[in-house]
Amino acid sequence: MKRHHLSIFLLLLLSLTASAQGDSINLGNCTKNVVLYEPLDSKTAPGGSALFYSAEAMQKYAGCQITNIVLFPSNWRSVTSLQVFISRSLSEPFDYTQEVQLDHGNWVNVPLNTPYHIDGGDIYIGFLIKGTSNLVYTKPKEKGTEYICLSPSKGWQPNNNGYSAALYAVVRAGKDAPLPTHNARIKDVKFPPCARLGQSLPVQATIGNMGLSTIESLTVKYNVGDRSYQEEIKGLDIPAAAEQTLTLTCPAWEEEGEHAFSITITSVNGSGDADMSDNTSPQVQMICREHFTQRRLLLEAFSTERCTECPQAHEVLHEVCADNDRIIELGHHAGFYDDAYTLPESQAYEWFYKPSVLYAPAVMLDRSNFHNTYPTLCDAETPVGQPEADRLTTLLDYALSVPAYASVELEAITDEAQRTATLTVSGAALLPCNGDTRLFVFVSEDSIHSTSQAGAAAGFYHRHVARRSLTPTWGTPIATTEGYRAEYTLQIPETWNMNRLRAVAFVANYNADNRNECRVLNTAATPLCPQQSTGITHTQQAPIVLTRIGRGYMLPQGAHLQALHSVNGQALRVTADGGYIHMGHLAPGTYLLTISHHGQRQNCKLIYQP
Repeated sequence: MKRHHLSIFLLLLLSLTASAQGDSINLGNCTKNVVLYEPLDSKTAPGGSALFYSAEAMQKYAGCQITNIVLFPSNWRSVTSLQVFISRSLSEPFDYTQEVQLDHGNWVNVPLNTPYHIDGGDIYIGFLIKGTSNLVYTKPKEKGTEYICLSPSKGWQPNNNGYSAALYAVVRAGKDAPLPTHNARIKDVKFPPCARLGQSLPVQATIGNMGLSTIESLTVKYNVGDRSYQEEIKGLDIPAAAEQTLTLTCPAWEEEGEHAFSITITSVNGSGDADMSDNTSPQVQMICREHFTQRRLLLEAFSTERCTECPQAHEVLHEVCADNDRIIELGHHAGFYDDAYTLPESQAYEWFYKPSVLYAPAVMLDRSNFHNTYPTLCDAETPVGQPEADRLTTLLDYALSVPAYASVELEAITDEAQRTATLTVSGAALLPCNGDTRLFVFVSEDSIHSTSQAGAAAGFYHRHVARRSLTPTWGTPIATTEGYRAEYTLQIPETWNMNRLRAVAFVANYNADNRNECRVLNTAATPLCPQQSTGITHTQQAPIVLTRIGRGYMLPQGAHLQALHSVNGQALRVTADGGYIHMGHLAPGTYLLTISHHGQRQNCKLIYQP
């Protein structure tokens, strides 16, 4: 399905699903921010868009009337036929139809010749149009069920393009049927990635007011496994047709494990809600532990020498990722043609894009889709997105807060004279790793100079280019529960700069049927030839990452505490239960930590601030 995006936003004006506006409520999922034209199969055959509302959602409007339908027709001067409809099904003949003669474009308000009486059953609201080449879509204000018809032969199909039809209906009170007074809706919810034992859990939720009265208080229930907690939130001021983002605080979690978690609004202003069907958030599986291990994040960038916007995008990556050693970048020359640096594996990873929608520059973070947490920033269909600075900063902050589900220990032994390297990767599960878990190992080269990069006439240095995959395209299956270990050898080509090579290893889920179920669980990287090394043969391990938790630090798996010294050399008495170093009895300051890691002693500096 081809789609054409607009670069200019048109007519920024609010239109909420069931949003109250004085004496009326709008039914629709759109903003008035037009961003997409969905091509019809033919100008001579009708196509259309439709909204669906279930009987459960429409019961609160029983006895009210639909008085207007508002839509945005594309290429209005060429339209030969436009028909709005309201019906109990999408099978013609529709229950109510009305022909529309257009005399202008943009948003068109169609007063119904006969207001449609709502009986509280299932309802479809839509239009059929002929003579134009596109249907108009907007960024969604709400999630809702929609249908699209691109041609009579294809018929009506669920709309899964991630956008909302430029269409809504106006509902007004009936003679003996007032519009709902109290009607709150839980919209976007941002759950933390995990819960800590004995600590409260903050949840950000956007609450929409689809009733006529201002929301002054809400009663919220937190559903944690088979337990529930309830609180009343007072002092609110959410007017009709408005929304507000609240930070809700679930009481301290009392038990480790994996728990189903959701929130529910049980009452508004101390009264019942007119529609409880939209009062419960999506349910998530929340892992609760006393301690977690920090992950290192995999950022995969798609670019090529033929991409004029890629140099600027890499400047953004440099600014956003600079000085953060927990972000590991891997560059794929794919997504927008190919070049001399394109690997077959990189081309295969174009599968992560939406079907038939390839572009560069683009990025993936841990091959994860954050649409449920950030629906306005992420497409529901794909983990691939634009490398915009604000978007990346927001997503990186969240992604780095997700704990490591598996350990990844990476060691490289390099013989510079023979130009060979041996890589050893090992690890085990830290949290439940459900599904098909696989190991991926790449070698990348940084700062490859090019004089043929589009958009960079003065020359360009390619970042962290994937040079070779040492595992199959979709990784090697591993058993994380029992622990895994693998060894790889590499003959380094003469054309590669050894001082700019590094190994990248990561563990990820894999689902060949769903690109959104291939998330990376943890990543490690290590240079093959550290520039400060003067030996011909040397061993290099990935740097140790310590996780600050409470008043201490968590060692990575496989590491053991040897000693802790003050800066003046005094040995200090500390304990390390299960790899957790307790430092609560120490004064703030700088300390020297000695650990053993895979048989080697390593020293690192700690700056401890309680």
